Amino acid sequence: MFGDSSYRTKTVSRNAFFVFLSLIVCMIGIIWFIIGTFQYKGVVANSSTPIGTSMKFNRSQVDVTLKDIYTDKKQDVLIARLSAGSSANLIPYKGSDYRVYIASKEFGNYQKASILFGRMSTDGDLFLVIPKPNQSVYSIFIMNTKYLSTKVDSSGQTSTSVQDISQSDANMQLSISKALSDYDYNPGDDKSTTYEIGDNLQDVIAFRLTMNPSFKTKAYIPKVIDADLLNKQNEFQFAKFFDKVFKESAVKELQKQDSQLLQQMKQLRTVQSELEERLKANQNDSEASLALSQLKLQLENLQNQELELVKKISAYEALHYDDAYFENLLTKARIVKG
Repeated sequence: MFGDSSYRTKTVSRNAFFVFLSLIVCMIGIIWFIIGTFQYKGVVANSSTPIGTSMKFNRSQVDVTLKDIYTDKKQDVLIARLSAGSSANLIPYKGSDYRVYIASKEFGNYQKASILFGRMSTDGDLFLVIPKPNQSVYSIFIMNTKYLSTKVDSSGQTSTSVQDISQSDANMQLSISKALSDYDYNPGDDKSTTYEIGDNLQDVIAFRLTMNPSFKTKAYIPKVIDADLLNKQNEFQFAKFFDKVFKESAVKELQKQDSQLLQQMKQLRTVQSELEERLKANQNDSEASLALSQLKLQLENLQNQELELVKKISAYEALHYDDAYFENLLTKARIVKG
């Protein structure tokens, strides 16, 4: 065919060549896409669940957010902070009313691992502490063993009941092992950032933690607390944890909000001065008069907000550590083989 010098033959040959070349390019692109996808999933698998991810205790219908991930100066601890928001009263406040399961390569044939899990006081955030972490990824499953439900009976009266839904370790570990083996990350799918437990009657949230995430962004890298949280006896220093994570962080956040309010009020006062000058020049300027009245109401509202913030800042600054803030903690996690 290629020995034929006619115009028609050359045209057909040229088209055949470009089709063949296009097929080769497509095949190379597909191969690189598959390789890239596996590489990306490997990066995800070696990273924590991103900070800000929302999870749900399905039976309790309580959303929980991974609020932050911490370590200390010596990297002696790995800490997850979890917030249940306004629905926190629908799950137990005692850490001992939960079970924690962990899957990680580091545990070998061990059955249990030392952890600390509970809530700061009765209404604060939940927290999980892993002492002496290494660089591996920890798959965490937190199970609520006491389902708190509010029911309305036939007479219209509301009653609250507590139902124990704890189940055998063997059944739970089978569910977790399946979740680990079925785990698949799909970009853009919020559900894929955590593990999925198939049975909704299992009141479980799940996430991953690691000291050394493959993703090197703020959403994945643990924040470093400026303190040593384990003493020489490897005992967790709750007072330092309280001061740095709960007290100081709350004060800084409130001070940030206060600064933003003050800046907003400053800008409004600049506008107020301009409107007042307009009215001095023309008392019949109805638009300026109306705008000034609305602005004064807005300023009054901001001043009240700022006053409340100042009160909150003072209250937090006056807080002192109390052992009662950290009671009823869970101290052991069950190890699951992935």
